[in-house]
Amino acid sequence: MIKVDTYGGQIREFIDGDGANYETMQILVASDGLPRVELFKEGTLVDTVYVFRYSVPELNNFLTRDLGLPRNPTRTWKSINAEMELSKAIFEATGGFEGHKEEIEAMREAVAAAKAQQTDEL
Repeated sequence: MIKVDTYGGQIREFIDGDGANYETMQILVASDGLPRVELFKEGTLVDTVYVFRYSVPELNNFLTRDLGLPRNPTRTWKSINAEMELSKAIFEATGGFEGHKEEIEAMREAVAAAKAQQTDEL
């Protein structure tokens, strides 16, 4: 996960451009410190690397070479937005939630049954 704030320098350029290349990385905008990469293991923060002095190429090298994050240079914010629009169009064309009312009700019933079973076991 990368967190950034107004001290970012080239970090803003990274977010607006190459940040979209990293599908598995969560990018958050924070106002509580310097731009950093927070490293987690099994949900626990294990290290923080401050990246406010990194250029865009240096940050890409750090993320791909040092951290081993997969990077897809063809993935851009424009392509991400196009995917979202297509998903929205398909969702609406298939009737949205109304078109899947039976499946949603079946899932609700299954969840309720599972909760009831857990309560009975206690």
